[in-house]
Amino acid sequence: MELGSQLYTFRNKLKSKEYIPATFEKLKEYGCTCAQISALCPIEPNELKKIADDNGLKLPATHSPFARITNDIDALAEEHLTLGAELIGLGMMPLKYQNGGITAIKEFADKMNKASDRLKEYNLKLAYHNHSLEFKKVDKKIVFDYLIELMPDVDIIFDVFWARFAGYDPVEFMSKLDGRARLIHFKDYKKKFLIPRIVDVGDGELDFEKIIEKAQAIGTKYGVIEHDFTRDPFKTTERSMEHLKKFI
Repeated sequence: MELGSQLYTFRNKLKSKEYIPATFEKLKEYGCTCAQISALCPIEPNELKKIADDNGLKLPATHSPFARITNDIDALAEEHLTLGAELIGLGMMPLKYQNGGITAIKEFADKMNKASDRLKEYNLKLAYHNHSLEFKKVDKKIVFDYLIELMPDVDIIFDVFWARFAGYDPVEFMSKLDGRARLIHFKDYKKKFLIPRIVDVGDGELDFEKIIEKAQAIGTKYGVIEHDFTRDPFKTTERSMEHLKKFI
């Protein structure tokens, strides 16, 4: 498994493309070999690919807007081919589908499946990233289970923190994702004053040795570090990498 960064962690540092080369240099220094594109400033795909290549970083996946996935899939696919990406990721289910019950879930899945079918021509995969909302029950069944069943060709960008936040053991849940979680998000979980918080990997209660063992068993290729609220994304990434490299 390759380790890297989810660039959402650096969104406040990468509001201008002039900061990307130095950031990628630091990622390389920390031992990262890949990065997922998310919340990045405007930059042409070929320019970003060159910066990544210069620093030995793969760009295997993105988080892309639902509107482009449903209405601009061919152009989006071409951009991903330029990047050398494998996965077109959706970061979250749009709000209109979150509270509409099984009818809304099926409508969402149908749109994702249509985009997924179109991507076969490009040899690309569509992928869905979970938060905690996918663990709520609709008709005695969690939304995540509906999505797994209704979108059989869509990969899952599994987020271990949000699984734990929802009260699930991420290692156990990953058994449902065999062959379908090419990339997963690594961030740790810890309660502070009884409130669940995202913390640097290694500072919380999640057992990343077991998580990585399970991830490798189900075919995960990339594990990317993410912290939604860190004050210092460089320190977070460096410290998290130091912990994760013990198990690779």
